[in-house]
Amino acid sequence: MIELIKVRLNISSLKCRYTSILINNDQISPATFDFIYQGENCVRSREKIYPEEIQRNTENNTPKNLLELLSKRLSKEKETESGFEIDYHYYYNGEFYIRYYPLDFDENEIIRIGATRYSDPSGPRCDPRWVLGYFGLNLGTNNGAGPFRKIQEFLDTPGPFFYYEQDKYKVLWHTTTYYLDKVSAKVNGTDKEEVDLEIWVDENGFIVKLQEGAFWTRRHGQDYVKKILGEGYSVNYNFPSYIWRIFEFHDIKEFDNGTQLPLRGVFYRGAYPINTSCFKTIKQEYDEGNINKVEMNIKVCAMCENITKPIKELIIHPEGLSVNIPLPENLFIPPKLSLERRFETEEEFFAYHQKQKEIKSISNKSFLYIPKKGIIFIISCLFLALILMYSFYRYFGWSFF
Repeated sequence: MIELIKVRLNISSLKCRYTSILINNDQISPATFDFIYQGENCVRSREKIYPEEIQRNTENNTPKNLLELLSKRLSKEKETESGFEIDYHYYYNGEFYIRYYPLDFDENEIIRIGATRYSDPSGPRCDPRWVLGYFGLNLGTNNGAGPFRKIQEFLDTPGPFFYYEQDKYKVLWHTTTYYLDKVSAKVNGTDKEEVDLEIWVDENGFIVKLQEGAFWTRRHGQDYVKKILGEGYSVNYNFPSYIWRIFEFHDIKEFDNGTQLPLRGVFYRGAYPINTSCFKTIKQEYDEGNINKVEMNIKVCAMCENITKPIKELIIHPEGLSVNIPLPENLFIPPKLSLERRFETEEEFFAYHQKQKEIKSISNKSFLYIPKKGIIFIISCLFLALILMYSFYRYFGWSFF
C-alpha cells in the first residue's frame, strides 16, 4: 500500500489556475490564483480586481481646464485604495517570501518581504500542495515558513504503522517525531512536532482523504489510555483520538503513470471548544498539577465534544492544466528587487506601507497639485470676485466683459 501511495503522489510539476474558497459559517469568500510547482519550489500569484471607481485611464483622465482640475482633486479625496495590484508568494529552495506590485508604487519598485509570519491580503488561502501530497502544521495558515511535510518522505521516517479497513476504504496510519529548526520552533513554540497521519484509499486505489491528529491508543497503547480514563469508556484503536485536520479529495483525474490529481479538495478543521465546562474542568486538573499534558489531552478527547466543520475549499480549473511537464527554472526565481526587508508582524509591514504611500504622494506632486485647503481658498476667491463684479456693475455701471 505504501508503494501505491507513492505512485499516486508522483507529481514532479504542476501548472494550473485554481479558485480558493474560504467558508465562514454561511459566508463564502472566493479568490482565483495562478500556481506553478516543480520539485520543492512553487509560486502562487494573483492579480487583484479593484472597484470600478478607482480604476484610472491616464490617457483620458488629464484635466483640460481649471474646473476639471478642481473636480478631479475634490473627487480624489473620496477614492479608497486597499490591498495590492499583484502579489506573488514564492517558496524557492526552502525559502519563503512575498513580492508585491503595490497599486500606488511604480512598476520598478518591487518589495520583497521575508517573514516567519506574514499577512496574506486574501486571508489564509488554500494551498494546491494539499492535493499533491503535502500536509503539515502551517500549510493551511498564514505562516509561509513551514514546516511542510511531504507524504512520500513522511512514510520513510521511523515510527510505528497501523493498517485497518473500514467499509470500502483501506486506511494506513503512521506516526513520527520531527525536530524543528530554530525558525519553525519559534513559530510553533516547541522544538519538536509529533505527527500522526491517516491515509484513506478507496476501492479504485485513489487517495480520497487524509486525517491529521493524535490517535492516543496507537501512540501509547490501550492499557495506558484505559488507566487514565477508568471504567465506562470503549477504548479501541480509534478512540479516543483528536482529529484536527481533514483533507477530502474529489473529482480525481488519473494520468498515464498512475499519478492522481484531485480537481477539488475540501479542508475541515476539528477543535474542542475551550469555553465548555467539560474542557475547563479537565484543564483545571492540569493547571493544579494533578495530570500531565498527555493525560489532559486524552481526557479531553474522550469526554468533550469535538466540533469539525469545513473551512476551505480548493477547485482546480481543468483549462490550461499541465501535469509532469517540465517548467523553466527561471519561473521560480524572483527578479531583482529594489527593496528587501523582513517584517516580523503584520502591523509592522502595513505601517511601513502607509509611510511609503505618504512619501510617494508628496514626491508625485506637480505644479498642478492643489492641496485641499488651497481648493477651498480658490473657490472662495472666485465666489468673492463674482460678487464684487456684480456689485460694480449694478451700482457703478462698470462692465468687465
